[in-house]
Amino acid sequence: MKQSNWQTTTGSILVLGGLTASTAGMIMVLGQGNTGDQLLAWGAVTALVGTPILTIGLINRHRANRISFSNEPIPIQTHVGNMPRSVP
Repeated sequence: MKQSNWQTTTGSILVLGGLTASTAGMIMVLGQGNTGDQLLAWGAVTALVGTPILTIGLINRHRANRISFSNEPIPIQTHVGNMPRSVP
């Protein structure tokens, strides 16, 4: 769970930062000429690098939640009565 939180946070920061930089670069290119070319390119690269990290983090979070909420059997005797046979 700790690793998925790190990956999700890092991926989100990279994707949102890349999209913000790309948008700013696009505005600069459209308004001034070629002054925002590098900002546009680096923003796009950053967003593309952050996308797989974010995706892997979300997959790992799903796996960790599925593992942590699965029921585990309790070793109790059969004549105990109305007790549950497993707990999360």
